[in-house]
Amino acid sequence: MIEVLKQALEALIQARKLRFALWRHGCDCRGEHSCNPLQDEYAKQFNDSIIKLEQAIAELESQEPVAWRTFDGEGFYFYCSYEDNETYADVWNKRNPNHKGWVEPLYTHPPQRTWVGLTDEEAQWLYDNCRTPSNLIDMVEAKLKEKNT
Repeated sequence: MIEVLKQALEALIQARKLRFALWRHGCDCRGEHSCNPLQDEYAKQFNDSIIKLEQAIAELESQEPVAWRTFDGEGFYFYCSYEDNETYADVWNKRNPNHKGWVEPLYTHPPQRTWVGLTDEEAQWLYDNCRTPSNLIDMVEAKLKEKNT
């Protein structure tokens, strides 16, 4: 999974370079900024996506695997626990240099983020500024979504 994300990140970086090389506008910014508002929006989208991918990769790399999965060369996989086998991939790759990449770590679900609720001040402001129950529900939902994504 991490390798796929790294490939996607590299492709996005290359696409950003290519897109802005084609949209040259007279200065030597190399895509860092532009004189064209549409290009600025594309640059922001590319940069935001690159940042999100980098964060996802860093989060995955910080996790410890729970197991190893080894391809057997015939379409099947062998699984073993990560516990007491931390160096399994390194040992396997040294013994089988022609089959590097056949061992991959498996991870649990990504750690859940801590839920961020409303402060007392935010709750009071929402209560004071909402006219109807449905309006209150919509505003609370929007505020919680903003704080937790």
